Amino acid sequence: IHFFRPGIHLGNIRFQAKPVPSTENGKKSSPSKPWVIDSFDLYISWWDLLLGRLPPPTIWAELKALGGEISLELEKEDSEGTSRDKDPRSLYRATLKTSKLQFAELSKSFSFPMLGDLEISADITIPSDPKTKRVRFGNIEGQVKIKIEGFSLSDGKTKIPLDSIPEAAQPFVRPMLQKFSPLGIPIPKIQLGQMNSRITIQKNQVSFDGWQFRNDSSAFSGTDPKQGVSMNFLLDGSMSLNENIEMSSLNLYLRIGPWRKLFDRLIDEMKLSFDPQKDAGTQKELEEQLRPIGDLVQMQERADGFLGFFMSGPLAKPSTVLQKNNPEKMTVQSTLK
Repeated sequence: IHFFRPGIHLGNIRFQAKPVPSTENGKKSSPSKPWVIDSFDLYISWWDLLLGRLPPPTIWAELKALGGEISLELEKEDSEGTSRDKDPRSLYRATLKTSKLQFAELSKSFSFPMLGDLEISADITIPSDPKTKRVRFGNIEGQVKIKIEGFSLSDGKTKIPLDSIPEAAQPFVRPMLQKFSPLGIPIPKIQLGQMNSRITIQKNQVSFDGWQFRNDSSAFSGTDPKQGVSMNFLLDGSMSLNENIEMSSLNLYLRIGPWRKLFDRLIDEMKLSFDPQKDAGTQKELEEQLRPIGDLVQMQERADGFLGFFMSGPLAKPSTVLQKNNPEKMTVQSTLK
């Protein structure tokens, strides 16, 4: 307990996901590693404490986790209305700032390795109804800035379990994978690079600016398994907020690519599990079965070699379809170079 600055301190806080009972072959899966918060400090002001303002209108929190530091200030202000909103309401202003957080620390709790640094800063005003205490999601305003550097997925040794395959694709690819890659789908190292993005929330609209990973290094040519495959993605579009957050409407277009380079590397990784001398026939059979799948996907390929996914509908249950071009009603905020 802090006395000079009223508050509490907690240390070595551990969170751990529930273990999966068993894998597909009946063996017990290894437990996930816990996610650790090194320290958590929560503060209030002496003035609020002396005046008996409980819960206090202003709270400060400081966390040390993920290899960095996170600071949060939450300030409450009761209002009879403002120029933007004439209805009585309670306002909460949340200010968040982090130092460089490490994806490697976060990935310890998952079976999917990640590398890179993450920085977040946010300044958001959150109104709520003073009677029901419910957050008025349709009136949230503010901005969130996200900066990512040196981001990569997988370590070249990661395998995705067959149970993770989408249910719709199970009848088509599961028998083949059980034959050629029964221990899971090998995922090559994917280099995404850096992103400097912003989320702006204003007048019921959420816009996404600068949501594009860039990998400017020419070293990631996609030919060296240790370096991995250089990939890019770009997100355009917006989201319309609803008072019922689950009914907020998505209108997003995601481009990922060049997908063919990743697909070819995936085939190469699967072929590595076979001896080229003893299993030459098996390697050839594997390629003969996978290539037609790549050809079918290529029919949906954009002119720039990317795959486009259009996401729409309510936030609680959006639909995603392959689509070559941006929908006409969508305003494209940035373009690939």
